[in-house]
Amino acid sequence: AACNWLLDQGCEQIVFKYCSTFDSTDEGNIGPVLDALAARLDAPRVIVCPAFPAMGRTLYQGHLFVRDRLLNESGMEHHPLTPMTDADIRRVLARQAKTPVGFISWQQVVQGSEAIRQALHNGDPALLVTDAITDHDLTLIGIAAAGSRLVSGGSGIATALPHNFIQAGKAQGGQTEPPSLPGPGAILVGSCSGATLGQIAEHQRHWAVLPIALDAVMAGSVGPDDLVAFISANLDKYPLVYSSGDPDT
Repeated sequence: AACNWLLDQGCEQIVFKYCSTFDSTDEGNIGPVLDALAARLDAPRVIVCPAFPAMGRTLYQGHLFVRDRLLNESGMEHHPLTPMTDADIRRVLARQAKTPVGFISWQQVVQGSEAIRQALHNGDPALLVTDAITDHDLTLIGIAAAGSRLVSGGSGIATALPHNFIQAGKAQGGQTEPPSLPGPGAILVGSCSGATLGQIAEHQRHWAVLPIALDAVMAGSVGPDDLVAFISANLDKYPLVYSSGDPDT
């Protein structure tokens, strides 16, 4: 439904963004969504690149690293909902998707955008797990994806895509002011990832933080009104409310 809405607005290229740690289970949802989007967009060969080097997520020989650790040694193997116990994204995706899984290696990526384009467009239908270890790699992949109806990856995969539309005369470059909304704000956090737990710890060094005690919620002694009261009392202290926890919790 979201894809159809975007097409109705005139969108020419769809980006399916998922987490750079590929959070999912053997049932999906990344593989089934890719299958559905590829069929809807008639996109036989689709880039799959969760790499986000700026955040320490890189893909090499089909294996996803979080900084200097394989995905399954990064702490993500303990995630309570989507434990990532296999760093080989080709295997992970093959267990979820009906479309065959292919591979574009880093050795092909560094040959440049034309080599990537050839690999992308020549061959049988496939979801193509694509290596990337630097932002430059993502740029090469993005340029190669010009004209592709469907691209997928972490948010870094979109870095070079505007370049293609500017080159084609369909968009203009240049910086614009980010939109801003006046008024107070609050931060609501639910993720249990290691990165999120670190962000919460850093935030509470200086600002107001409220953990949600899940047993209190289940007992009915804590509810939305309590959270709103905390936020309202701390509007000048960037209030953060979280239900995150470590794996044992």
